Amino acid sequence: MITRCSYLGAVPAMALAASLTSAPARALDDVVPGESYTWQAQVRGAYVIPSNSHLPLPFNLNGAVVGELAGEWFFLPHWSTELDVASPAHLNVSSGAGAISLTTQTWTAKYYFAATNGLTPYVQTGIYHASASRDNTQPNIGVGNPGFGWTIGGGVTYGIAPNAFVSLDVRYMNGLEPTLIVDGAPSGHIGIDPIVVGVGLGLRY
Repeated sequence: MITRCSYLGAVPAMALAASLTSAPARALDDVVPGESYTWQAQVRGAYVIPSNSHLPLPFNLNGAVVGELAGEWFFLPHWSTELDVASPAHLNVSSGAGAISLTTQTWTAKYYFAATNGLTPYVQTGIYHASASRDNTQPNIGVGNPGFGWTIGGGVTYGIAPNAFVSLDVRYMNGLEPTLIVDGAPSGHIGIDPIVVGVGLGLRY
């Protein structure tokens, strides 16, 4: 038979056990991103998928894998801004006639929704700067720098530890259309306008 004294003594023990088991869940599932941490940094691997729109010549560009380094600052709960620098993407011409090397830097604003079970979805938009170059397999053909454009996308983060997470995001980069230069004269634009799919690993501070 359970006495009143033993029952009362079991209550604090049960409460302590519940708090210990729920603490990791609360750490991984921050319902207000940016409230308990201010900074995020992550490395990403991304696949750049060219749209190959309105190419002036009968060829397509293949996709390429790049590495990305991103730093993010939460200036308000739910709201952050991120600077992302990518390694060069070497987009091979499908016909085998060389490649275009593309380098981008992206600055975006993000809005994070409330997290559920460690998953925190977000949307983002911003601007990018891109530079492009052509290999010298065909010296008479070159490309101009695309310059600035806008980007839009979204993604989700998943907490794997109180200060660590993994991420998945998809972005579209509009206006990434370097000028094709043949024998020193502009000959239309190469419509790369890629979709970028990235997977990352990051830390929160």
